[in-house]
Amino acid sequence: MRDTSFSICKAIAIIFVVLSHAGAPAWINHWIFQFHVPIFFICAGYFFNVKYLDDEKTFIAHRVKGLYIPFVKWSLVLLCLHNLLYPLGILSETYGNAGGGVLHPYSWHDFSQRLWSILFNMSGYDEFLGGSFWFFRALLVSSLLFLILFKVFRYLRIARSDAEIAWLIMGCALIFALWQVLGGLRVTGLAQGGYRELMGLYLMSAGFIYKENRKRMPLNIITFLICLGVTALGARYFPSSMGHRADFSQFVSFLLPSVAGFFVIYYLSVLLDRAGGFVKKGLVYIGDHTLYIFAFHLFAFKIVSAIKVWTYDLPWQQIGCHTVIHAYPNDGFCWLYLFVGVSVPLLVRHIYLHAASKFDLSLKNCARLAFKWLLLSLIFLARGIKWLVRTLYAGGKGFVKGIREIIQASNPKDE
Repeated sequence: MRDTSFSICKAIAIIFVVLSHAGAPAWINHWIFQFHVPIFFICAGYFFNVKYLDDEKTFIAHRVKGLYIPFVKWSLVLLCLHNLLYPLGILSETYGNAGGGVLHPYSWHDFSQRLWSILFNMSGYDEFLGGSFWFFRALLVSSLLFLILFKVFRYLRIARSDAEIAWLIMGCALIFALWQVLGGLRVTGLAQGGYRELMGLYLMSAGFIYKENRKRMPLNIITFLICLGVTALGARYFPSSMGHRADFSQFVSFLLPSVAGFFVIYYLSVLLDRAGGFVKKGLVYIGDHTLYIFAFHLFAFKIVSAIKVWTYDLPWQQIGCHTVIHAYPNDGFCWLYLFVGVSVPLLVRHIYLHAASKFDLSLKNCARLAFKWLLLSLIFLARGIKWLVRTLYAGGKGFVKGIREIIQASNPKDE
């Protein structure tokens, strides 16, 4: 029987991710920022199967299919829609993030550069509507690094068990991350410098170590309270997050609360899993489809922003604010943002799957239909141009003939 407690854990984590972008009170954000995204990396490490050490192609294929392909597909959709969203107010050159930054329509060069960055560097995505897309790249790179280092350390035979290998990987991740932080270094060619990927490697190692030692690490109320205290102290005195830049204090203050937060949420997930009921079913469904929420919750926020614009009679262009409308903060709209940000991506997915069951909505068929409609449009355009040329030619010919007849009729010689 499938253990659904981890699905519930990921559901709570993605709900916290959406809440952190929804304009929640600062004290909530300080608490959940420590561990909401790290939970996904810890879960990835927990479910890493050592059988892939002898079947690398399958592991890489799964990761590419599950992370790279959705990233590229959804980034290209936002790229193609970008300039079309300004007349609708969804993006604005006047209203942007809390720091005053705004986006602008793309030129052909901008479009082309972002296209290349999406395909070859997993960057270049829309900063406002796709601001969470860094997660796809970070998890993919961290997973591949974990696989490679695991194989290398196994080959060198410098550890007695898989758990010890995970400890070695964790040590390598922390050493390189610390070196990067102290030296102000960047991983050349990797978007945002690679700090998130190194932290992801650390968290994956923690997840794998927990799996290997789960029987010796009982999760009970005492563990829950200790870990809750760690996250509370961290949120109060040393707020941290999985940002792409960190100084030494932020690096150090992130390490313990990120893992402690996982144990807090996982303990609650186990309780909810045992309780059963519709709450469990709903959370399991959310946890099994977190990527869709990751990808589209910021887009879904625009629905709530439109409601807020109407409620407060604000300028329509304020819908372009990122991530939420900044006027009238702490008015309770964050909870509506949260509900819509979680539910709408799942609802759209459900509608798409229902339509796909009736129609062929595969990428191949959609591309074929798009090409067909493009070809028909070009034929129609060519026929329209042909008709216009013929009409202009006939009209011009008649005009010239009329002028000629007028000239001949007014010729003095005839008089």
